[in-house]
Amino acid sequence: MWLRLLTLVSLLLSTATLGADTSDAGVPSAPVRMLRVRVLDSEGAPLARGRVQLVPEPLEGLQAWLDLDGRGEANHPAPSPGSYRLIAYWKVEGQFRRYVWEDLELRPGTDDERVELRFAPASAPPISGQVRNLDGLPVAGVTVEARQQFPSVPLDGAFLRNSAWPRELVAAVTDAEGRFTLRPMREGDYGLDVTHEEGLGRVTARTGGPAVDMKLVPRCARTASGRVVDERGAPIRSFQVGSHRFRDAQGRFKLGNACYLNIEAAGFVAHGGPLLSHPSKHVDVPDIVLERGRQLTGRVLGPDGTPRKDVLLSAHWEGITSRPDDARSEASGRFSLGPVPTGREVTLTATWDGSSVRQRIPPGKDGKVTFRLPAEKARLEVRVLNAPGAVLPGAEVQARSDAGTFTLRTDSSGQATRSVPAGTYEVRVSREPRPEPRTPRRFAPLSVQAVEGDTAAVELRAQPPGTGRLRVLLPAPSHYENIHVVPGAHDWPNDARELGRLLEPGLAADSQADVWAQKNVPLIGYTSQEDYSGLVPGPYTVFATNPYDDGPKLLLFRKVVHLPGSGRQVVQVRYEGEDTRRLP
Repeated sequence: MWLRLLTLVSLLLSTATLGADTSDAGVPSAPVRMLRVRVLDSEGAPLARGRVQLVPEPLEGLQAWLDLDGRGEANHPAPSPGSYRLIAYWKVEGQFRRYVWEDLELRPGTDDERVELRFAPASAPPISGQVRNLDGLPVAGVTVEARQQFPSVPLDGAFLRNSAWPRELVAAVTDAEGRFTLRPMREGDYGLDVTHEEGLGRVTARTGGPAVDMKLVPRCARTASGRVVDERGAPIRSFQVGSHRFRDAQGRFKLGNACYLNIEAAGFVAHGGPLLSHPSKHVDVPDIVLERGRQLTGRVLGPDGTPRKDVLLSAHWEGITSRPDDARSEASGRFSLGPVPTGREVTLTATWDGSSVRQRIPPGKDGKVTFRLPAEKARLEVRVLNAPGAVLPGAEVQARSDAGTFTLRTDSSGQATRSVPAGTYEVRVSREPRPEPRTPRRFAPLSVQAVEGDTAAVELRAQPPGTGRLRVLLPAPSHYENIHVVPGAHDWPNDARELGRLLEPGLAADSQADVWAQKNVPLIGYTSQEDYSGLVPGPYTVFATNPYDDGPKLLLFRKVVHLPGSGRQVVQVRYEGEDTRRLP
């Protein structure tokens, strides 16, 4: 029975198929226009198994990756008419990664588009040098990799972006005398890297430049020793370095494989500091002075004297190297935080519900604190508009005063209101509504006086976009926030704290719409460039820090540029030369 039923179903299906609409039968479908790419290596032979990247001019355009077959060819349905860049990549594992590119204009039509890309023979002068260990002996058999710092494409063009940033790489192995010769295809600056059990090596070299001497330095100290003392120079006999406990009459310690020192002792403030990339196998640390500490204990009270729960408290002071863990107030308002120095003024910050206020604690042994939150008897009313005058719902606004910071968020009418303590405030848009536009809106901060019992009204309107454009390029990709652009011409800061104040009015960069538009968005985004559009012509200061630098002190790049009203200004960050300093 089941067999007859299956046969019947089969007949019904076949009848339905045969009886289907065949009005288009015999009409040939329109041929698909193809993009046919052929890539040749430096000797003119087909480049088998390479890859080609097809980059559209619009930043939000979807890119395509084409795999070359054994004949060095790849076929892909031709995209819509427009401007494109083709980048072919040639990779030989352990030797090099090269690229060649061509910009093309696809016009309307039905004929296939054929493009041939060919790698030129390597003609750049070589980079040579020697790798040695800390004892000055040559290191044989180690791989030296050189990465091109800036691509050989137009740096101010529309096609250069984080998702289409070609970077040449070439590698070589040192001989018995530790010598190497790198033969890149393109001239320019290269970052040379060595990773070996003897240590790490990193230098910058230029094709055709003098031979480089690379010394391998352990990233962490092989061994480190030192002494822990109090402010009077007396040894602290019992202390802890990291997870190791020490008891020594002279306060001495010795560690192996130390990257960071965090020293704690009962009754003292913790001290921390890195032990990175010292040019010796053993590091003799200068005396580490621990300051006597006190525990801050007390209660957080509201303006009416009632206890406040779940207020986060943190401490900061001048010269801090290791901050104590934050504390949160209990239902009774009680908290305990420390240790903090007895001989220094400490700033205690309380944070709750998008607000934060500060209280200064004078020096002294007494650690009892009553943190009374200020009475919010003034009212702040903020309205946020875009440049044409339309309201902006969902914008985050910060009102800052000497006492603290208060956060507001605009509603559907573009307005935000809240009670604040009386005082003078600087009001600024701290975050735009999502989704953020490709080019950020620029808002000038406004100052307002909030009077007790009254309402202070503020309107923040985006400035009309200017015609200035700026592009900042990093010599190596980074997943940290390393680039900062500040309006105006600024001199070198005296220290890291002053740098922090300088960076507060920093500009937001254009969104990386090219990265988010692709099918495979990276889990961790690496940045090689930041673009800034819609800037008012005038002076700007570019600051950049180096995430790959191990110190000592903070390595800072600074350059003042003057943006004209047309074109794009390009800044290439180089962590050496007159544009780079180490801050105290």
